[in-house]
Amino acid sequence: MTLFLEGLAFPLGELNKNGWGIPETEAENAINSLKASVLKICPGEAHACDFSEDPYGKIGKIVDAWQQDNGIYVRALVTDSVAARKIK
Repeated sequence: MTLFLEGLAFPLGELNKNGWGIPETEAENAINSLKASVLKICPGEAHACDFSEDPYGKIGKIVDAWQQDNGIYVRALVTDSVAARKIK
């Protein structure tokens, strides 16, 4: 089963509840970073999988990222069959 996910990754020029955000001037850097990233799923709010390098967190790969309107959008391929079934 091939499953792609596509949508807004994050808005530009807006701060989240933690006061973090990406200014429009950093859009290209954010896009390049996303294109080099994997698609991960992380249980919990602390994103511990980022720090522990959890091998089960990786469920796919980013195949494209672009700026559109006031945001950065991403297209990802889910390569983990169990994750794809659960998402679908």
